Order: sequence, then structure tokens, then C-alpha cells
Amino acid sequence: PDQDVVPIRLKEGTNELMLKITQGGGGWSAHARIVGPDVRPIEGLRAEPPPGAAPSTRAPAAKPGS
Repeated sequence: PDQDVVPIRLKEGTNELMLKITQGGGGWSAHARIVGPDVRPIEGLRAEPPPGAAPSTRAPAAKPGS
């Protein structure tokens, strides 16, 4: 986690997130943590899979400072 940090600008309303995974072999994983400039959760931000997306398993979100 946090090996790559990319600044983004969210617009009001719905925003889409697309990840490109490239690798030569072996296992892979991806995660995205969207936080404010102060690295704290953004109040009111919700993340939902698109309609019809396959269910996934998620790890609990880390608490700031942990």
C-alpha cells in the first residue's frame, strides 16, 4: 500500500476509477485509498461498485495514524 501516490481531482457527483494492472507474471493485487490533502477520509465520500459488478472482498479501511 502507498507505493504509488497519484493526486486526483474529484468532481461533485459520480466519479469513475479505472486501474491499469501490468505485470510480467505471478500474483497481483490492487487497492485504492482516496483521502483528502490532509490524508484523512473525505466526509460524505461513498464508494460503490457499478451495477452488475461481481462482488469482491475488501479489507477494512485503515484508521488515520495507524
